[in-house]
Amino acid sequence: MPIPCVSLNFPFGSDFPNVFCPVCGANIQNTDEPIVLPSCEHMEFCYLDITDNFEYANAFMANKIEEFSTEYESEEFDLDNSEILDKIKDDIDGQTRMIIEITTSGMGCTGPASSTVTFGFNFLPEN
Repeated sequence: MPIPCVSLNFPFGSDFPNVFCPVCGANIQNTDEPIVLPSCEHMEFCYLDITDNFEYANAFMANKIEEFSTEYESEEFDLDNSEILDKIKDDIDGQTRMIIEITTSGMGCTGPASSTVTFGFNFLPEN
């Protein structure tokens, strides 16, 4: 079963919302002060599309990211992190997991811009 995903798209110009863990309520992303990742044991990863980077990955996800990277690594073909994120969504057992994608948009230096932050959670972190 793929990991279920909740996608939230905020209106143009909206501030990024405060984000809380759906399991324990820990503050995951706070717009008022910096948060140290992970904020709780349920958070498995945080991916930022604008940088194509996993800002955080727990040991399990870090191993999966490495596994997916090396599985498809060749001289002609290399997965970028957005493609690895797609593999995580499709190939990892989603029975106790959930993904929240939050997209915001606004005016950037060169015009309209949008960004999506993807948070992965495991409701039973020992699994």
